[in-house]
Amino acid sequence: MRINFIRSYWLVCIITATALHGGLQAQSVNGSGYDVIVKQDGAIITGKVLEVNLTTIKYQRLDMPDGPLVEIPRNTVYAITYRNQLTEYLQPVDSTVFYREPQTDDQTLLPSEYWYANLDSGRLQVGIGLIRSFSKISNVQSLKSENGMPSVFISYFYPLKQKISLGLMAGLASYNYSEDRISEYDQFQVTREIKENLFTAAALAMYRLGMGRLDPYAMAGLAFYSSRAKSDGTLRFLNDLRSVGIQNSASGASFGFVFRGGVYYSLGPIAGAYLDFGTGLSLLQFGGTIKLDLK
Repeated sequence: MRINFIRSYWLVCIITATALHGGLQAQSVNGSGYDVIVKQDGAIITGKVLEVNLTTIKYQRLDMPDGPLVEIPRNTVYAITYRNQLTEYLQPVDSTVFYREPQTDDQTLLPSEYWYANLDSGRLQVGIGLIRSFSKISNVQSLKSENGMPSVFISYFYPLKQKISLGLMAGLASYNYSEDRISEYDQFQVTREIKENLFTAAALAMYRLGMGRLDPYAMAGLAFYSSRAKSDGTLRFLNDLRSVGIQNSASGASFGFVFRGGVYYSLGPIAGAYLDFGTGLSLLQFGGTIKLDLK
């Protein structure tokens, strides 16, 4: 009952105000009449309404025609009777009607509650490592490094948020070492060749600064390393010139953290190049990238 009474009161106020001042429409603020604003609490404001938008209403006071604009929240106003006798009843605004989803590109991401929503719209990277930085051979520092196959990596990163990507990286490397050691105390000489094959798989998170064509980034994650080493050599006794062939192999696996930083350079809408350094199979890595959209 109270709600109906209040609303009836508002309508009476509007009609009364319109009737009482109908003859004054020629009198005006700046010569163009006045408007009546009826608020939700029953209060009446007379003035010149200049703007009605989604959140506020702006009007000019009758007693201050040259004064500043007055702004009130839209949700506090029930109705407006304009100087041409047109009455507008204001309803709550549904903000979702005006929402427009952003277009996805390399820097933006459609909102989603699922972390894997953009799994099929990522960046494929293929690179080569130049400086070895990981080995499971315990005394590798005392061995002489020989030529070996450079580290080869393939990675895939997909956007999780605007500047954050998740991805996987796999790498292969083959390192060659040699040893030529003489033991004066035991009177023997060891000569051997060692080949170590390494494999790594890592789950990584990448943060990009989003600076345009030249885009620095940093990434970190957890990696799995697998190593298999094979040795082929000769043990020669110095006192009687006897020699014995030596062959053995060993394998091992471990987990470790990966921290890398670098820069991505865009070569076009889908292609690019990258250069980074840090922990892993190789200290330095560079390669090319291509943007995929598997949808």
